[in-house]
Amino acid sequence: MSVRYIDVLSTPQRFQRSGVSFREISYQVLEEMRNVNTLVFDEDETEVVPFFMDDMTMLDENIEQTRQCYQGLEALKKDIECTKDRTAQDSSIDDELRREKLHKYDEELSRVETGIMDAKFNMELFVYIQALEAEKQKSNALVKRLRDENAWLVEELATSQKKCQKLDLEIIDLKQDLENFKYLHSLEKFDESKEDYDSGRGTDIFEYRPLSHTRTMQELGFDPEEEDTTSNNLNVHSPTNSLTTRSSKNDLLGLSSVTSASISALDDAPTDLKNLYSLINQLIAQGNFDPAISATKKYMERVKKERGEKSADYATVLYLFAIIYKEQKKFKEAIVFLKNALQIREQVFGAESAIVACTLSTIGVLFGKMGRFADSETYASRSVELRKSIQGADHPEVAKFLITLGTAQIGLKKYAEAENSFQQALDIYEKRGGPMDQNSLKTKTQLCQALIKQGRIQEAEVKYREMILAAHQKKFGAPTTSILDVAEDREINKRKDPSVDDEHVKKCVLVMKEVPGVLPALKQMANIFRREKKFDAASLLEDVAHRSSKEIKNNYQVASMDTSTISDSSNGQ
Repeated sequence: MSVRYIDVLSTPQRFQRSGVSFREISYQVLEEMRNVNTLVFDEDETEVVPFFMDDMTMLDENIEQTRQCYQGLEALKKDIECTKDRTAQDSSIDDELRREKLHKYDEELSRVETGIMDAKFNMELFVYIQALEAEKQKSNALVKRLRDENAWLVEELATSQKKCQKLDLEIIDLKQDLENFKYLHSLEKFDESKEDYDSGRGTDIFEYRPLSHTRTMQELGFDPEEEDTTSNNLNVHSPTNSLTTRSSKNDLLGLSSVTSASISALDDAPTDLKNLYSLINQLIAQGNFDPAISATKKYMERVKKERGEKSADYATVLYLFAIIYKEQKKFKEAIVFLKNALQIREQVFGAESAIVACTLSTIGVLFGKMGRFADSETYASRSVELRKSIQGADHPEVAKFLITLGTAQIGLKKYAEAENSFQQALDIYEKRGGPMDQNSLKTKTQLCQALIKQGRIQEAEVKYREMILAAHQKKFGAPTTSILDVAEDREINKRKDPSVDDEHVKKCVLVMKEVPGVLPALKQMANIFRREKKFDAASLLEDVAHRSSKEIKNNYQVASMDTSTISDSSNGQ
């Protein structure tokens, strides 16, 4: 530290005295003062530090010595004045000598008074320096406290930032879980006219939908298998439509990949079993579960007497019980009936038959709904292996079963295995229907979820972008500007006026209506943008997703009304 020195005790006069006693006093005072008359300044003059021999202790000693010097000078002054008075009154001294002595006394008095003034100045300066030192110590203590507080605040900020990052990751996981639950209940959200559906219009007796309904619940891997299980199981021994056998065949041919043997087995189903199935569908649709159970019990007693407890029809009746209890969310009871049906079907059709594989998959689905993912994985794995051996590894039904398996593995936090299952299913769907097939899009969304669970968010983002861009190109052709480009441009330019992007938003809503399987990818990109602090871009995507959801909901309602009208007119004819 470079310093400069300032002599704060410099005075225009110094003691000059030949007298021994006076010179000793003057010499001692000045030498002690020279030890304390320096102030040290930093080069930038931000600090002023008194340069003492022993800090405050030496300063106190100097003040005391200066006070003693002052008292000595006062006594000396009185002594000189007394001597001067005696000399002036002494008549024995010659006048000329008296005048000379008086003149010398006046000079000495002048010097003593100068010394007294210097002593007073030094004492006041020492007191002032002492006060400055006290203020400096107080300021240093305050600075130290502020530095400690600042260090604590910096440490707290770092801790809070780490917690924030951890909470951001937890929020991403929670949003993923929320999306999963939304998928499970998407029909209740989008299908408000559900009560208008004919009870058996679809091939899936677990959910009553119009044939054109997009099965958004496939994105979680449960309902596709459930659809496969119920359609194939009842294809063998019961109709899949509560209206006519002919329409049930058409539904099977149009919506599920069943074999010709399954359809021929449908023709062999007893008429009374078909009527029972139709009645059960209607009662379940109306929420009348007790009458449905009563009717099924009566028919079970009849089948037990006529065909026995080991017959295929008896297994189908058990399966109907499972449907009724499943609709009441009584999954445990439903699984008991399904396991009994599984034992009978293994004996009747063989342990490696397609209907056994479907039953295994349905049990795995219900275990998944109960949160027992280990059991779900066990049954799903068996059903996948059976399907592969029966229909080949590239069959779409295998892909559905793989999705059930992947969903169970997600529940068990086996994310790498789930990724492999979803990737296999995606390869099958893309090979059959292309990358823009609804099943391909939904399976790709599940694959991205498995990647995010592993922390591979960038890989998932790339796939989401590919899906959204491909959907835009399908609608408007290539090259085209996707909504992601618009959102990122909005973030960069900080556009606050939403009307500027209205045209792009409307185009994207049209894309989502035409390819609804891309909507989950759009929502996930909004979550990713928000995680990256791109709030303007995220808000735009969330707005598009909200509008698209409303449009898709309206489409479902219109499709439901149209399908109901067509069905009623065909029945009238």
